[in-house]
Amino acid sequence: MISSKKIKPFKKNEYEYFKYKLNKARDLLKIYKNAELVITSRLHCALPCRAFNTPVLFVHRNYATDPRFKGMHLELNGSDGSIPPHCLEQNIEPSIVDDARTAILKDAADRIMRLS
Repeated sequence: MISSKKIKPFKKNEYEYFKYKLNKARDLLKIYKNAELVITSRLHCALPCRAFNTPVLFVHRNYATDPRFKGMHLELNGSDGSIPPHCLEQNIEPSIVDDARTAILKDAADRIMRLS
């Protein structure tokens, strides 16, 4: 599982910082390309996954109504937007969905246990 971290700016010159960011972007693209399934609410993650033919489930609380996604429903989740994202599992191999669901639930349980 990938955790998100805030990238601290370099104190070096701009060229070194640019190379660092470019390498980070390449690393993320490799992850997206080789993933079995990506579940994201980030458009800049979903679109490269679609380009790599990596199964991606784009979930956003305003998916059906947000004008930023209008006209992109077919590209994002393979529907016209009338099907809620949680119903799009039929487009992805069931075992991958089950494995993702299990991993998400386990991660959530682990995080709750650490809070107690």
